[in-house]
Amino acid sequence: MQPLKIAHPNLQFFQKDFYEIMTIKDLFIDQHFDLIVSDMAPNTIGHKDTDHLKSIDLTEHLFSKKSFLLKQSGHMICKVFEGRLLDDFIRKEKKSFKSIKLFRPEAIRSLSSEIYIIAKGYTFS
Repeated sequence: MQPLKIAHPNLQFFQKDFYEIMTIKDLFIDQHFDLIVSDMAPNTIGHKDTDHLKSIDLTEHLFSKKSFLLKQSGHMICKVFEGRLLDDFIRKEKKSFKSIKLFRPEAIRSLSSEIYIIAKGYTFS
């Protein structure tokens, strides 16, 4: 995996295994963000249901950190693989955001189950 180089003073980029960060809160002490963009994806095995479950687990793990990562009214954009648990996940997270929509960029292959969650307007719960 090649590191991404971002040269802008208002952006922070982290390339790590999200599950290996034991205390992600310690990584961002006293920092809350306006926007979090996640292109994380699990290692896939080519079995659609299994890949979806792993993707939802990763997405739930990220969203579980929203209370100490996002500012009030902050936004999250996150890649996820479509599947049977996605609607339940969206329904659960709608309580924490003013709006949540799914978006499939035109550049994504038609057979791909990749889709993006766009969650706007975080409200502290």
